[in-house]
Amino acid sequence: MTRRLAFGIPPNSLDPIQQVKNLMQASQVSQPQITIPQLTPYIQFVEAKKSKNRVALKQLTGTSLHEELPAIVTWWLSNAVTSNAKTRERMTLLWHGHFATSIQKVIVSSLMANQNQLQRRYALESFSQLTHGISIDPAMMIWLDTIRNTSGAPNENFGRELMELFTFGVGNYTQSDVVSAARSFTGWRFNPTDLSFFIDPRLHDFGTKTFLGQSGTFNGDQIIDIILSTKASARFVAAKVFSHLAYPITPNDPIANSLAENFSPATTPISQLLTDIVSSNAFSSPQTLTGLTKEPFEYLVGALTALKIDPSTVPKNRVVAALRTLGQVPFLPPNVGGWPENRYFVSTSTTASRIEVINYLLKYADISAIEQAAPSTRVETATTFLNMAPLSQPTLSLLSQRVNDPKALIAAALAAPEYINA
Repeated sequence: MTRRLAFGIPPNSLDPIQQVKNLMQASQVSQPQITIPQLTPYIQFVEAKKSKNRVALKQLTGTSLHEELPAIVTWWLSNAVTSNAKTRERMTLLWHGHFATSIQKVIVSSLMANQNQLQRRYALESFSQLTHGISIDPAMMIWLDTIRNTSGAPNENFGRELMELFTFGVGNYTQSDVVSAARSFTGWRFNPTDLSFFIDPRLHDFGTKTFLGQSGTFNGDQIIDIILSTKASARFVAAKVFSHLAYPITPNDPIANSLAENFSPATTPISQLLTDIVSSNAFSSPQTLTGLTKEPFEYLVGALTALKIDPSTVPKNRVVAALRTLGQVPFLPPNVGGWPENRYFVSTSTTASRIEVINYLLKYADISAIEQAAPSTRVETATTFLNMAPLSQPTLSLLSQRVNDPKALIAAALAAPEYINA
C-alpha cells in the first residue's frame, strides 16, 4: 500500500499502517506551499517575438530548455523526495502523465512549472476542479492550440483530446461532438503578463451546439460539465486511477464499474476514490503485489528516498540525464498520450540503464544501515531498506552473492524485479 501511495516508505520509518494514515492526512493539505524556482516569465518571450528579436528569442529558448528545464525537474524531484505529502506528489505524477504537455512546443519553463503546481493543487480534489483548471492552463492552451481556436476556424485539438484522452475515452463521442466541443472553446485566451484567463467575445462562437445529445449555446466549461456528469467518465477516471495504483484495467472492467457506483468526476474528491481503491478486495489481491512497473520518475524518487540522497546535491544536468537514460524526462512526454505505462519500462537495456544510474547515485548515498549490518543479514536488511516485494529464489541467490559488497548489493536490489515491479 505504501509503495503505491507514496513512492515507498523511507528507511527506519513507522509501521506501514500508521505510515499510510499519516501520508493521507499530510496529503490533504489543499494548497501545499512549494516555491517555484526563479524562471523567465512568459511575457519576455512574447515581447521578443513581437519585436522580431530573433537573437533574444533564441537566447530565451536556449535558457528555458537547457538551464530552466533541468532546474524544474530537480525542483519537482526534490519536492517528491522531501515532502510529507507523498500521496499528493504521487497523484501529481499521475496527472502529469494524464494531461501530458511537452515543453518542446510550449518552450516556456515557467508555464510548465505553473501547470505542475496546478496538478499538485488539485491532485486530490475533484476531477472537475482539475479538468477545469487544466482547460485554462496557459501551457495546455499552447500545447493543444486553444489559443488558436476561433469562431471562424475552430481548432479541434483540445476538444478531441479532452474526450479521447482526458475524460472518457474513444467510443463515447462522435465527430459531431468533437466539432461542437471545438466551437465551445473558441476565443479562449490568457493575458501574457499575468496569465489570467479570459474569453475574447470577438472570437467566441455564441451559436447553438449539440453535444452528447444536448443542445444549447454551450461554452467550454459547460462541455466539461456535461462530460463529467456521465457514467462513462466515472468509469474512465476510476480505471485510470486504479491502473496507476494497482494493476492495469479498462473502463469496462467490473472493478471500474464498482468504483464508479460511488464516484462522480464532477463532485467526488479524488482522495475519496483513493480510499475506495485501497479498501477494495482487488487492491489487496496478489495481482496488485507485482502488478505495476515503476515509472522512471517514481523509481528515482523511491531510490533517492531510500538512499537518503537530496536531489539538489546532484548536478541538475545529471538528474535529467539519469531520467533520460531511464526513459522518462518530466515535462517531455513522447506525445499527447503521455508515457506508455507498465512493461514499457522493462527490457534488458533498461535494466542496464538502472544499474548505470544507481552506480552513479551511490556516490551520494547513505547506505550505512547496510554497511553496519552483519553480512549474513544484509539481504534482509536491504529488502527492508528498499521496501521490496518478497524475493524469488533467483533474486535471493543473486543478492546473496553480493553481501560482502554493500554497494553492489544495493545496485543489484534496485535492479531486481521485486523492486521494479512492486
